[in-house]
Amino acid sequence: TPSSPEAEAALGAMTALPGSTALTVLQSPGTPGFNALSQMDQRLAYNGDQFNIEPPSPSIAAGNGYVLEGVNDAIQVYTTSGTPMLLAVVASNQLFGLAPAINRTTGTYGPYLTDMHVYFDLAMNRWLVMQWSQDNDLYGNSLPSSHLYLAVSQTGDPTANYNIYVTWIMHTISLSSAARLC
Repeated sequence: TPSSPEAEAALGAMTALPGSTALTVLQSPGTPGFNALSQMDQRLAYNGDQFNIEPPSPSIAAGNGYVLEGVNDAIQVYTTSGTPMLLAVVASNQLFGLAPAINRTTGTYGPYLTDMHVYFDLAMNRWLVMQWSQDNDLYGNSLPSSHLYLAVSQTGDPTANYNIYVTWIMHTISLSSAARLC
């Protein structure tokens, strides 16, 4: 049953398609939700060697009592009640074993990761983090290639070790098409 008169009215205004399943809204016990990654968390990850990226592009997965959140170029693992499980927010460049997006001391650029997606595969009992990268030189100039990075947890614990897989993409397709691969 709906959790409020407003929800009931909204559901009542919907027309179900023949053969479709009805959506049931349940009241959450206690205070639902928690504060997760912020713009500042993302920017300060990897000792601050990150870019300011707007708008936030969140991805979230839950399983085994954990919540894995990725926003732009940073990840954190939480309990389902919102307690952070990693000592610090992890930049995706760190997760994939790459140089920082930008080294603010030297001014050199590392791989520019974007379009993060996180998943929990219940059948495999594994966590996955996938991200696309536009290749660039040390000065930040775009190159005609990119990479697709995939991190797969070695166990059902998202705070433990990951296996890293990388594939190279030559730009014979448009960048928007390559981004849709993520």
